[in-house]
Amino acid sequence: MLDLRKIFIAAALGVFGLSAVILLVAAGLRNGEPELATHSVNGPRYIVPAAGGDISLSNRPRTAVSIQDREETPQPKVSLSQDYVVSQIINANLDLDQMDEQIIVYKGRDDSSDRIRLLVAAFDGIRGSYIPVWEGVTGANNIRTFAVYNKDITGDQNPEIVAFGTDNRGNQTLDVFRRSSSPSGSQLYFEPILSVVADASIEIEETERSDAYNNSQALGAAFPVAVYKRNEEGDNPLDLIKTTYYYHPGRGDFIVGADEEIPGTGIEEAQLAALYDAETDVIHDFLSGPWFRESGPTADGELVFFDPVRESIVFYRGDTQESYLWMNSYKTVYRTGPGLWVNVRNESIQTVRRQASIAISSIDSISLDLEGTDIWDGTYRRLTQGLQESLLYRGASVARGIEKVPDGLFRADSGEEIFFASPLFTMRQNGSEMSGAFALYELGSPVLQLQMINQNGLVTNKETYRFEYSETQSDDRTIRRIELTPARLQVDGIISVESSGTRRFEQIEIHEEEDEE
Repeated sequence: MLDLRKIFIAAALGVFGLSAVILLVAAGLRNGEPELATHSVNGPRYIVPAAGGDISLSNRPRTAVSIQDREETPQPKVSLSQDYVVSQIINANLDLDQMDEQIIVYKGRDDSSDRIRLLVAAFDGIRGSYIPVWEGVTGANNIRTFAVYNKDITGDQNPEIVAFGTDNRGNQTLDVFRRSSSPSGSQLYFEPILSVVADASIEIEETERSDAYNNSQALGAAFPVAVYKRNEEGDNPLDLIKTTYYYHPGRGDFIVGADEEIPGTGIEEAQLAALYDAETDVIHDFLSGPWFRESGPTADGELVFFDPVRESIVFYRGDTQESYLWMNSYKTVYRTGPGLWVNVRNESIQTVRRQASIAISSIDSISLDLEGTDIWDGTYRRLTQGLQESLLYRGASVARGIEKVPDGLFRADSGEEIFFASPLFTMRQNGSEMSGAFALYELGSPVLQLQMINQNGLVTNKETYRFEYSETQSDDRTIRRIELTPARLQVDGIISVESSGTRRFEQIEIHEEEDEE
């Protein structure tokens, strides 16, 4: 039975005049920690971070293999400058001696790539204190989903540093660092042996090793790494391509094996079959998020957003919004599939109570019937990112985007920073950090909307700005400037909020000189 929990999806839906519906799907921000899962001792054991984009490949019970909890509040054992923005400090024994080392997870304050980095501090017997001995960079950006631990995945009895995370585009990342000879000849040193990115999932396939290995008397088998990516040429959105990486002892790193196509039909059928036996809260979780109506009385840009956490169901169409309180629901099985019978109450007119029947016909399709009115009845499809992008160009019912915000880090004189990686952003100010999704569109003038999303994938705040962009170039640099003026959307367009000032950010790109031949 496959895991049915929706992973990494959050949507922000705004309804304004000019029949504009602004859609935001933030993949990759649902959970605060990646999942770690294991299998039975009789077969492969998998360490699996949560899959993105509504794809889930494992329902194996979670196990705590992360070493982050070995010490509740470890303190850095080395002095660090203000350029190090530390997010985690982990005590671990990386070389099997008597003294623990420290793995310090940080970002560089002036690092335009915004990537998560690792610093290893080890005890130096001559100095009688800890010193930095190695630094490495990962492909991850999101601090909240980053997990690092040490485990011997190559089978050579020396634990590697293994780092799971997500990047600014919601993709999963895995970076593995293996202990090797230091250039200085004496200090602890690591080199990268695998760095992969996937838009579905990444799995370390563990197998049981021999008693001789467990007693440190022999080497063990290396664990392959399976990388699952969406099959862009497949007909089913759940079609995947699996690429397996194998450790090569002679080379000291991982080599890529052959690709394998994984049909999505089997995954979809298994997930749908499991819903028949699922509890009501599992059905709630399955429905959670935005759905787009593809057939019904009008089917002209309508959406429904299920939010079981906040106990609400909201319908959107053009400049119309109808919100219901989710009172209670009961699992049932309809002719077309499993589903729910839901009692709802109009949030504005609380005397209006209705019943909704929701039948799940496929993993990405439901039929909905709201008693007492037929304006919202019909068939709905899950609003995936691919569907969202296609809707942006279907007609006037959906706001059209304009020139995108340039990716990268922008900084204000106040020290405030904002990092764009379309369609996601990360904002830092006064030591705090918040992330979410953004949309840039035209409504009389350029409008930028920021949707703050918490660890559960729920929108916690929405900010609207009038957006101005300018760019100047010289021989050695390009300077990009953005100005954000707080604004409010009305039926006739956008108006600035006079009581709030304009925030100005700047990005400077230095041009490298070409080598003369």
